[in-house]
Amino acid sequence: MIPYIGISHINIFGVTIYIWGAFAAVGFLAGLFLMMHWIKKRNLSPDLALNLFLLIMAGSIIGGRLFEAFAYNPKYYFARPAEIVKFWEGGMSSFGGILGALVAFIIYVRVKKLRWADYADALIFPLPLGLGIGRIGCFLINEHPGRFTNLFFGVRYPDGIRHDLGLEFALLDFFVFAVLLWASKKQITGRILKVFIFTYFPLRFLLEFLRATDIPSENARYFSLTPAQWGSAAIILVAIMSAAYCRLRMRQKNSPIS
Repeated sequence: MIPYIGISHINIFGVTIYIWGAFAAVGFLAGLFLMMHWIKKRNLSPDLALNLFLLIMAGSIIGGRLFEAFAYNPKYYFARPAEIVKFWEGGMSSFGGILGALVAFIIYVRVKKLRWADYADALIFPLPLGLGIGRIGCFLINEHPGRFTNLFFGVRYPDGIRHDLGLEFALLDFFVFAVLLWASKKQITGRILKVFIFTYFPLRFLLEFLRATDIPSENARYFSLTPAQWGSAAIILVAIMSAAYCRLRMRQKNSPIS
């Protein structure tokens, strides 16, 4: 079994460093480094990409915090609205972060009139690596206790051995990043985005069933499904419909005129 850690912050020379915030920052920097590497290899605009990354970073922080507050813990944050801005202390929905980043991305590419698929791949490719690094912070502060388990990778919480979703989501993210590395060997525009959607979201949907049901902060359910499960299902459905629509358009375009 894995020992319970539960370290929320450390003090170095009188400076308080929040564990989750530190790992989230490292995740963002790792994502930026990989994105710029991708951009340079494909002769895209580094300046546009950097501006887009900064906007998406802001969108992901806002979206992640708001989704956490209003979808997962509305009672807590409605009673303590000032706590919403303290995102560096933990309490960030990765799913909400993805939605916030998506909104920022759509706004930017429309304003700048960019070919969205080029920059979508550049941003999606490092995403699971950055998420995985941030999830290590979730694991170290034990922010997402799961259901009780007897499996060898369970974490020995004070009340028993549980799944730790911070750890398991981190493993999911690193696995998806490995899949994207494999997918990136073929330079096909839009391939990374498609592989990410149909790898990450189905697995995320399944892992959500391991969330604890006996802890108020983890027990947000809507018709027996978590907010992330509803969101994952919606994204998969939209992706399938979009792919079907694109194929239909291509068939109509290529069909002979009678």
